[in-house]
Parts: sequence; structure tokens; C-alpha cells
Amino acid sequence: SDTVSPVILQGLGDNERMRQEAIFELVQTEQSYVDSLNLVVEVLTSMRGFCDCFVLHAFWWQIFMEPMEANHILEQDELDAVFVNWKELIASNYKLLKALNVRLKVHEGEPIPMIGDILCEMLPRLTAYIRFCSRQLNACNVLQSKNSPALREFETVCAQDSRTGGLRLSSFLLKPMQRVTKYPPLVQK
Repeated sequence: SDTVSPVILQGLGDNERMRQEAIFELVQTEQSYVDSLNLVVEVLTSMRGFCDCFVLHAFWWQIFMEPMEANHILEQDELDAVFVNWKELIASNYKLLKALNVRLKVHEGEPIPMIGDILCEMLPRLTAYIRFCSRQLNACNVLQSKNSPALREFETVCAQDSRTGGLRLSSFLLKPMQRVTKYPPLVQK
């Protein structure tokens, strides 16, 4: 574990050591997941030059959706179907990550006594997943049925961005479903 010193871990029993490692795994994977959600925002926002008609707006989905709609890459209803409630996912997971990081900071250099209280408070607030996951099949169908050269080119440009690690947009759209299924095993640890 990166945040509990090896000296402290050595003084713990096997069960407590495994519990501490599970806590830090949860925090680290939550950070990675939130970073992935935000990466979609960063990559799409940085592609302002892809279409000539970018009009700057305060929110990333407007920056992305308007040019995609204006260039008939995806229509507004298709964009809504693909990204559903992405900003809600970011907001809810950011709150969870922030609460976990505060707990780590408070107990820096010592075992974390508990995170169950945070999970009990925050996991019920992750209701954005119900909406997102229930519409994921439709989102995939929209992307698959829209077999336009403009969409393929746009996805290729996104995948070529070094920050995406070569992953296509559809891979990032699966991350929320993958993440929500990982909470039970992580909590059980």
C-alpha cells in the first residue's frame, strides 16, 4: 500500500492488513475511474479544431454536442442517448472520491479505522448509474447504427489522442458499467 507505511502494515494482523490494502485499492481505483471519466471530457474538449463550427460554451457537453450535431455526425437526440447523464456520473463519483481522500488524509500514516460510513452515505447517491446503465444498450446501438465516415473519423482522432491509450469512445462509455459492478467485490474485501 502506498499510503500506509510498511512499518504500520507490519504491525497489523493478516486480516487487518488485507482490509487496509482493500481500502487503498478502492481509493486508487476510484481515482483512476474518475480520471477516466474526466479524460473523456478533456479529450472531447481539446478537439475544438476537429470541426470548424465550435462555439465555446461553459459546459463540455455543449462544446462536444453542438459541433457533432451541426456537422450531422450525431444529432442531438443521439448525443443524449450516448452520453445520457455523464456529468452526473462525474459529480457523484467525485464526491465519493473526495470523501475517501479526506478520510485518508485525516489518518495519514496510520491504519484507516473505517470507510463503511462513507460508503453507506455515498453509494445510495450513485443513482445516476441506474439511468446510465439502463440506457447503455441503446447508446451502443446508436453508435453502431450511425455508420458515418464523419463519426468513424472523429472516433479515430479521439483514439489517437495519447491520453486515451488508443481506446475508442465506446470503451470509455463502458467504464461506468464496469465500475458499478466492481463495488461489491471491493467492499467485500
